[in-house]
Amino acid sequence: MLQNRIASCDICHHEQQEIRMGAGWPGWAIINGIGATAPVEGIPLSNQNLETYLCPLCVSRVSNYLTGLQEKQS
Repeated sequence: MLQNRIASCDICHHEQQEIRMGAGWPGWAIINGIGATAPVEGIPLSNQNLETYLCPLCVSRVSNYLTGLQEKQS
């Protein structure tokens, strides 16, 4: 039997289950290229080393932080 997937925020650890299989998680973001888990020498890379999942609250926090950085550069 198939189960709906669960996403876990790599910042605050909030979890959310899909409402139906394949629906994803509206409002969530995945940052590619920045891993939530540091690589360990001798162990092949996985998605944990290459992606960071963010819940809607942490998406907002990161967005505000990035906006602040941009404003400082102006």
